Amino acid sequence: MDIEEFRVRGKEMVDYICDFMSNIHTRRVTPDIGPGYLRPLLPSGPPNDPESWDEIMKDVESKIMPGITHWQHPRFHAYFPAGNSFPSILGDMLSDAIGCIGFSWAASPACTELETIVCDWFGKAIGLPTDFLYFSEGSKGGGVIEGSASECILVCMLAARAQAIARLKESSVHAHLDETALLGKLMAYCSRESHSSVEKDAMICFVKLRILEPDEKSVLRGETLRQLGLVCFRAKGSDKLNQKLLSTINDSGKIHMIPARVNQRYTIRFALAAPNATARDVDMAWSIITDYLSELLEFNDVMDELADIREKKRKATLEQRRSFFVRMVSDPAIQPGFTKTPNRAGDKL
Repeated sequence: MDIEEFRVRGKEMVDYICDFMSNIHTRRVTPDIGPGYLRPLLPSGPPNDPESWDEIMKDVESKIMPGITHWQHPRFHAYFPAGNSFPSILGDMLSDAIGCIGFSWAASPACTELETIVCDWFGKAIGLPTDFLYFSEGSKGGGVIEGSASECILVCMLAARAQAIARLKESSVHAHLDETALLGKLMAYCSRESHSSVEKDAMICFVKLRILEPDEKSVLRGETLRQLGLVCFRAKGSDKLNQKLLSTINDSGKIHMIPARVNQRYTIRFALAAPNATARDVDMAWSIITDYLSELLEFNDVMDELADIREKKRKATLEQRRSFFVRMVSDPAIQPGFTKTPNRAGDKL
């Protein structure tokens, strides 16, 4: 197809689109076909020789259109029929003709700058705080235009994950940890009313997700987040020590916790989930944990000392037995029958 044929076919395509939009109400909203309908209608491989545009359009109408769910149909009431205004169709044609990719300012300055301007337009239209805008004074905000809501959620979660890990690395407590270790500490939260793509995107990002209940107006409030929390900890030492600590604390009935495995090591989960829990309850729980741990460590110290004494006694006993055995086989006074004597020339076996 040369430029002159494109000029003709382009005008034909505009006419086809206009006829399609004008008569879409005469078509079925959903297709009357079953899964796999298209494969028998098309060749098993791509054509070796080009086909005429007329033949291609005949295939579109006879083979593709019967399998289309018409989102722009006046009786389509399932999803949001967006991006199909006549200006947007013309905009797609123009964008395809320009054919650049604005992955950096140098790659196409107008792409980058127009995106920032339009993002601010949209942010102002929905009432975002100025911290989220590109061109507000001192702002580190801004955004990008994505192709879908699911893609937006994924990009936002990746950005939030990177920012959270960078913030943790600034802390002296976590500075020595690898990013993969910090990733396991992150927790994302969403409303139960959120789209299913949130859960899928969390899986892609390797971020744990906690789904929270909204209020009676189907809104997730900050207060709900403040009432939730999860801390995992373990005492230095063996898994057996931590298992003993958890069983001792739970047997006391003062607080209750459950175990978990983190990097194949036994840990104790301290979850703050009760809606009426206060900071005082947390402090009291921590005091109980430290008290029982101190007692357990003191008991372990005593047991270690006893174990050392037993080990020393065992080694001393073994040494005494060894010494006695050596004397027994070498001292004629103890075992004369086992004593070796030099062979004499006249001795016979």
